[in-house]
Amino acid sequence: MKFIIRFSIFSILILSSLMALVITVDPYSKLGNNPWGFKTKAVAQSRENKYILLENSKKEYKAFLLGSSTAHRFSMKTLKELTGLDSFNYSAQHTSPEDYIAMTKHILDREKPELLLLEIGFIDMSENYKTDNRLFNSSLYKYLINAPKPDTLFDNNYFTLDAIRDSFRVIFVNKFGKALHSNYLEDGNYKYEKPIPGPVKIEQSSYPDWKLSEKRVEILKEINKICLDHKIKLIVFTAPLAYDHYLIAKRTEGYDTFITTLTSIFPIVWNFHDESIKNYSSYKEFLNSTHMTFEFSDTLLKRMLTGEPKDLGSLISK
Repeated sequence: MKFIIRFSIFSILILSSLMALVITVDPYSKLGNNPWGFKTKAVAQSRENKYILLENSKKEYKAFLLGSSTAHRFSMKTLKELTGLDSFNYSAQHTSPEDYIAMTKHILDREKPELLLLEIGFIDMSENYKTDNRLFNSSLYKYLINAPKPDTLFDNNYFTLDAIRDSFRVIFVNKFGKALHSNYLEDGNYKYEKPIPGPVKIEQSSYPDWKLSEKRVEILKEINKICLDHKIKLIVFTAPLAYDHYLIAKRTEGYDTFITTLTSIFPIVWNFHDESIKNYSSYKEFLNSTHMTFEFSDTLLKRMLTGEPKDLGSLISK
């Protein structure tokens, strides 16, 4: 009996300590707590950061850009200059269409958008490309239907095993390491990075087991319908790849299916997965073969919204 009592007390103390750790460290900046005086929440989730930025902003955003980390460097200042609309970058790491539908629904809960730019990557549409578990542990989770529940200690998506692990990471990074993912600024912008002269490193050498996800096809159809129902102008574009990387994707079985699928769902698609990218594949355009520079991101926005430069990408319509 004494053992059971002692074990119970010990368990409660451990659990309470872990709860206190997550609450005080606040690894994803959900609670606004920082009694430790950390300079950065080094492992803060981009989804949660962007969610909080949008929730707490006093601006009335009318234009939004959705995409993966490849879309981080799109400047919302440039987008506003081209459209006249206050703009928000809702890109996040390792995203998939499941993220995009949740983000779209969150936007509609918060704002009355007029323009939505949606970046779709080749890998995004593969059935074997797993949805990032961080989506299920974020505030965006509530916008998903029939989504798997995260591995939680309690029925609260903040008290997760990942949150406990990341709390220790925040402590370690602030005391001994280097901060990561601390670059999100107002309007969802990313901290500026200068192009680095030299060869563009290829990030991925192949796309094994690429198979079109019918579930994600239906998600994209739902996004298209939402935009039609709410009279939101939707601009869909393929995530650019540096030329050598593009050739790898093009040789992959299913690549043509990817392009034809997008054009069958959306009335207009800007395709940057073509030979024209050959002239835009130096370090001035790409930090690596999947992540664009700020300067090239501006070029893409101008291409889609003004038509210039005409030698980049192609507009595909039904």
